[in-house]
Amino acid sequence: MLTVLYKIKKNSLQLWEELPNIWLGVALFCIAFIHPVNKTFAQTVTTYTTTGTQTWTCPAGIDFIQVEAWGAGGGGGNSDNGTDNGGSGGGGGAYSRSLLAVTPGTTYTLYVGVGGTGAPANSTTDATAGQDTWFASSTNSLLAKGGTAGGDNGAAAGAGGASGAGIGEVKFSGGAGGVGVSNSGRPGGSSAGYGADGITAFTLNVPSNAPNGGGTGGKGSVSYT
Repeated sequence: MLTVLYKIKKNSLQLWEELPNIWLGVALFCIAFIHPVNKTFAQTVTTYTTTGTQTWTCPAGIDFIQVEAWGAGGGGGNSDNGTDNGGSGGGGGAYSRSLLAVTPGTTYTLYVGVGGTGAPANSTTDATAGQDTWFASSTNSLLAKGGTAGGDNGAAAGAGGASGAGIGEVKFSGGAGGVGVSNSGRPGGSSAGYGADGITAFTLNVPSNAPNGGGTGGKGSVSYT
């Protein structure tokens, strides 16, 4: 998802977010316009909910934008024969934010990452990682990393998207998934928030709470034989 918003009043910049929580596997992308002139403007919000490659054309009079992006969460693993430990949760997506210079009338390419796919039950098909989310221009770029996939049969949990591998002035990492245990899968880690890393999943089958601006991880499952 991609959200565009701005509000400027008397040469002062006022930016704020009114963004919904996002579930593991959903990437979020936010752009805030900055137009420093001595006038008052209403808040403007535009939201992009489609994953994949898209474009954004800079409106007239806009010289800078604040861009926020969340990588997509990784899919959870499984128990491929119904008797081993449960699948481990996928990692949550990272968060990146930057103030970027733009040129009115120029079209920029952006990409909203696709969430990872969980491994089917009792299958040898592995889960997939979450994709990165990014915004790029000829001189500036922003990138938030996606989370990795959780392993099968209690193998390593998915790691959260790494802030160190992202691009941005402000960056936070996603939370790691939980490690599967006997007769139970574990949830995925939460995505990062505006001002904090995502939360690692610990509770048996309850998704991790997320920091402000982030989304909770996917729920684990429990079965007993």
